[in-house]
Amino acid sequence: MKSMKLVVSLAALFVMALATVASAEGMPRLLPGSDLAVVLGYKAWVADWKDSDEAANNTQYSSGTEVINIPVLSVKYKDFFVGGSYLPETTFKLADNAGGTPFVFNAKRSEWDASAGYYVVPSVAVTLGYKSITQEFPNSKYEFGGPTLGLSGKADIAYGLGLYSNAGFGYLSAERKADGLKGHSNYFLGETGLSYKPATLPLSLQVGYRIQYVDTKYDANNTGATENTDITRGLVAGINLIF
Repeated sequence: MKSMKLVVSLAALFVMALATVASAEGMPRLLPGSDLAVVLGYKAWVADWKDSDEAANNTQYSSGTEVINIPVLSVKYKDFFVGGSYLPETTFKLADNAGGTPFVFNAKRSEWDASAGYYVVPSVAVTLGYKSITQEFPNSKYEFGGPTLGLSGKADIAYGLGLYSNAGFGYLSAERKADGLKGHSNYFLGETGLSYKPATLPLSLQVGYRIQYVDTKYDANNTGATENTDITRGLVAGINLIF
């Protein structure tokens, strides 16, 4: 069933790309000749989620593959830009590795981020932003949020093909809502892959690999820190329409 969902989602992305190419044929930019550009994008992240909990005897939980839909928007003026993305609520089925009959449960998560950036050179940009993550397990809800610093780069190869890489680092506050337990998280997001931009069409296509790492330390009733490590990773494909 999951494999069918994956095939359908990737097929929908492919059809969407073809439809966008067809509709964008000859499309003028939003403001011809201006320094303003608007980018509307969509990413399909085919990822699994792993979570380990030191407080629960280092129990590790892992999921199967799910397709995460991520709409993206950015506005660029000369060398400055602002943008953001949204990961709508997605349900994962997690299972533990404690041995015997696995404990299986559903967990939900949603995320958003916003940032402002500057191209220090035409192919390299730095960003400053904010990241928010919400995770909901059967016994509690967790919220993370805080500032991020990012770096992105690109390099042309030939015939519209290129390489791209994005990296983001953050220091997030964390809270377990059930009992108000607080902590802080070291956050990392990395994505790298191939891009393709047709010479005559205002769009670009991307395919690559994306990983997100959140390492959280909580102070449990002043008895010492407990640690939770959260990793989401998998292939990603995207399309950007440029006005």
